[in-house]
Amino acid sequence: MTVRPTSDDLHTMQELRGMLITVSRYVAPTRELAGRLNTIQSELFDKSTRRYINDLQDHTVYISETIGTLRDMLASLENTYHALLNLRSGQVVKVLTIISSIFIPLTFIVGVYGMNLTTCLNCAGTMATTS
Repeated sequence: MTVRPTSDDLHTMQELRGMLITVSRYVAPTRELAGRLNTIQSELFDKSTRRYINDLQDHTVYISETIGTLRDMLASLENTYHALLNLRSGQVVKVLTIISSIFIPLTFIVGVYGMNLTTCLNCAGTMATTS
């Protein structure tokens, strides 16, 4: 099984992170408000309203913890995405290294034997004898 990460995957992860941040912005103040209302001891709140506020606080704490868990999972998923990209680029570098290790010695051999050494040596010998 091969997994090929695409840029669409990264875009989806960034959209999800944005959604989590947006939801977190709404949940955090609601959680604080419910916590403060729950600590107020007043006769203005009857028993059913206290129960409602207590449930509201429990739900907002649960949602906040869930957002934190999802954010951690998303960070782990992004790390996996980047690890797969690094693995893929490492494989490409390995192939290019093998290809270059084959062609560099061949290039050297062709360069040495492709030179016109006899003509150059004769030119140098002729110039040396004429002076």
